[in-house]
Amino acid sequence: MLQTKIYFVEDEEKIRRSVRDFLTLKGYSVETEGNGKTAYEYLMEHVEEYDLLILDIMLPFFDGKAILKGIREISDIPVIMLTAKTGMGDQLASFDMGADDYLTKPFMLAVLEAHIQAVLRRSQKEKGSLELGKLRIDEKEQRVYVSDRPVELTRREFDVLLYLIRHSREVLSRNQILDAVWGYDFEGGIRSVDTVIKRLRAQLTHECNYIHTVYGAGYRFQVPDEDLQGSS
Repeated sequence: MLQTKIYFVEDEEKIRRSVRDFLTLKGYSVETEGNGKTAYEYLMEHVEEYDLLILDIMLPFFDGKAILKGIREISDIPVIMLTAKTGMGDQLASFDMGADDYLTKPFMLAVLEAHIQAVLRRSQKEKGSLELGKLRIDEKEQRVYVSDRPVELTRREFDVLLYLIRHSREVLSRNQILDAVWGYDFEGGIRSVDTVIKRLRAQLTHECNYIHTVYGAGYRFQVPDEDLQGSS
């Protein structure tokens, strides 16, 4: 995916700033708004520019549920709703109107990011396509493209690449990759992982040098800023 763009609507400035700063440090692009009416009017024109919306339910002038209702008439963009209420009413109403997830305040920032990642994974799986810098993956067809050039991967190479992508920015040990892709009962050693990674890098070429070795720890998949910016 291009650098994930999030539009966050929240009237409490402290929460708005904390979430924006935290998610920015995590590599997301975050824009915020505190006025519900302003957010609604903007999103009705610009919603397709974003990958995810986070909407507080209790907003001045135009609440989050009203925004969600309007958005669902024009877009299927993933939406996470936030509320300070603990009852089931708002939660059920939000899901009925098309929310993808729901989080109750107060929440830990790490928990919010976990919800964001889960919602984005579900959304990407439904679409069946992933775009990350110069790399594009069609999950349904199991095809990989570098700058729109098709790349031939074995099933094992494809599975390893997909696992790395789904855990983007995380450092994954060889044993983690081995257990996730080969299975716990695989009798070969962790060098099998190194061999597949080496072949993957050769296939993706220097254009998509996104698989990084973290010495003494394992591997990390991360798209450099220049590729994210160049794709936007």
